Parts: sequence; structure tokens; C-alpha cells
Amino acid sequence: MSKLFKNHIAYQYTSSLADEIDKLWEPFSQISGMNKFSHIRIFKDWKYLMHTNVENSFLQDYIINSKGIGEDFADQMTKILLNTPYFYCWPILKQNDFYDFLRYHNLWNGLSVYVKSSDYVDIYDFTPTQENCDAKHFLLNNRTFVHDFIKIYTHRYKHTIDNHSEEIRGTLGCKKPIDPEANTSNQNRYLLQEQKDKLLVDKKGKTIIVTHRQYECAYYLSIGKTAKEMAIILGLSHRTVEKHIDQLKEKLDLYSKSELMSLAIDNFRF
Repeated sequence: MSKLFKNHIAYQYTSSLADEIDKLWEPFSQISGMNKFSHIRIFKDWKYLMHTNVENSFLQDYIINSKGIGEDFADQMTKILLNTPYFYCWPILKQNDFYDFLRYHNLWNGLSVYVKSSDYVDIYDFTPTQENCDAKHFLLNNRTFVHDFIKIYTHRYKHTIDNHSEEIRGTLGCKKPIDPEANTSNQNRYLLQEQKDKLLVDKKGKTIIVTHRQYECAYYLSIGKTAKEMAIILGLSHRTVEKHIDQLKEKLDLYSKSELMSLAIDNFRF
């Protein structure tokens, strides 16, 4: 069976569920301002199962014409830990064929959640239109909202996903190897987005801009790493890590490392 024919089958399956997915997402869309939701499960052989409420014109290009080449997916997959949710903010200014393709279909400035298991990677995409391209900040500041919707969606479609036929999987064009069990120090680096600055939410619910290094330190605090362990992982001196932690406490108006750890856990809780 040819790749083109297989992708036609995948397109028919995905488009047949689009209205159903849209009805499930609609009440959440009204609250969040994110117009579109997609779930893509990518397997080790770069075949995938997709559920989305995005229009057919996008699906035809993405699935049948293989515009979703998967290179950006591969880049993120190598950076995340097994069973650890990874929030990725789409780069606003990045120029390549894939991001140009998304913008052509009016999909802008989205937020993705990656969850890696031993056999596949789940990607949950939340996407606004150009007119509401800052809506992702609502989700960043209300991560329990993201968690709750994914729970509802998973409960609704778990049987369908777990028992689907391989014939309805599409094929991405990427040739990079996927190794969901890889666990090197470089692959464990928690790199959320390509922009220099990151966002954390303080104890009053206010969004605070922090540096890339400060954000990494906050993440590793949230999973219980000590400053010495962070220094090894990040390739920094112990003194430099402690400096980043002190700067975080100052920015977030905290007095102790235990307070910072508690707040970090709240920020990265899934």
C-alpha cells in the first residue's frame, strides 16, 4: 500500500471526527480563546494517529500532501523526559516551511504539551488564530485547565486510540530516529521554547518574566534536584546555580528555597 493511499485513509479517519472533536473543545475554546485543539500520537516509525477540529483544507495539506514533515517534533522529542509533561510555546518569529504552512492556515502562536512514553509521544496542541494570538498566555497561567481538558479528552477517546487499526495511521516525512527511552543529560535539558525569556507565575497569580537559565533551575527544583545536581546537568558551577536561584527568589518575592520549590512545583504541575 503506497504512502499516498495510506495518508488518504488517515485523512478520512481524522476528518470524520473533526466535528465531534470541535463539540468537545467548544466550551473550553470559549474560556481560553484557543480556537483549535489537536492530539497527535507519534510512533517510533513516524506513523501517527491524529484527532483535531482543524479545517479540512489544513488536513489535506498536512496529511495527504505531507506538509507536516515532523522535524520540529523530533527536535522537541529529544529534549524531554519519559512521562514528564513538556510545555512548548511555538516560536513567534521562526521562519521555515512548516511554520509558514501553519500561518498560511491561520494557526498562530500556539502551545503544545508533549508527553513521552516508551512506545510513542503524545502531542496536545492548543492553537489560536492571528486575531487572538496571545491566548496561549491564559493556558500558561492556568495549567490545571490544560490538565483537566486532556483528562476529559483522554477519557472520551482512550478506547478509540488504544484499539485503533494501524491502517488509519498517517506517515510523517521525517527520517530522524525516535528513541523515547533515550535519557542522556543533553536530552534531559528542559528547553520550553526558543525565545530567550520564559514565564513563571508567582504566588499572586501574576506572570513574571525570567531568563532561560532561571527557568531551567525552577524546573529542576520542581522535580527535586539539588543545586549541585543542577550544576552537573546544566554544565554550570554550583555558585552560578545558587546565583540563579537567589535571583528567582527575588523576582518572585520569596524568602526561602523551600518556598521557591513549592512555587516551581505549582508552575510545572500537570
